[in-house]
Amino acid sequence: MSPPADTAVKAGLPRTDAAASTPLLPEEVVCAVLLAGMVLLMFSQAMVRNIGPLGRTAFATWLAHATEVLPSGLTWLTFLGCGAVTRRRALLRVELVRSVLSERSRDRLEILVWRLWAAFFAVLLVLGVAAVWIQRRQTTSLAWLPAWAVALSVPLGSALVLWRTTQNLRGLRRIAARPQCVQPGGERG
Repeated sequence: MSPPADTAVKAGLPRTDAAASTPLLPEEVVCAVLLAGMVLLMFSQAMVRNIGPLGRTAFATWLAHATEVLPSGLTWLTFLGCGAVTRRRALLRVELVRSVLSERSRDRLEILVWRLWAAFFAVLLVLGVAAVWIQRRQTTSLAWLPAWAVALSVPLGSALVLWRTTQNLRGLRRIAARPQCVQPGGERG
């Protein structure tokens, strides 16, 4: 579960509750188009394989080799989706620890979690750049698809997640830095 919607709204972050209708993020649009293309490619491969006359065409030959594109698309889909999940603050969480903490401690824990998330993707960014460098002269089984184009999803996706994490942290720091005063009725403001 994500933090309460009012906390996210105060921080200038998008709401994560079901009632909020937020516009799609650019990475979500790219993910949708990429996923639709992958489904269309898989459907085409199945049709060509199972319909005799289609299996003897040049299109069928190309589709047989296009299988390499699907795992490549999946890596791009994974990292772009991760960027969208990060911006929407929709990470899977265990709320047991947060439920016993004070509001101030929950805000600090939230910042710590996002910093650890950023550290993980910073390491992935460095390793992804190294992978692209190693694969810069290699090709896949498709002559037109260089191996670095597949590996590029890791550093670019990690950079996207780091950017989205930075956006979230900016909003959360404003919340954590606010003074904690007790209002009449015992609620914190």
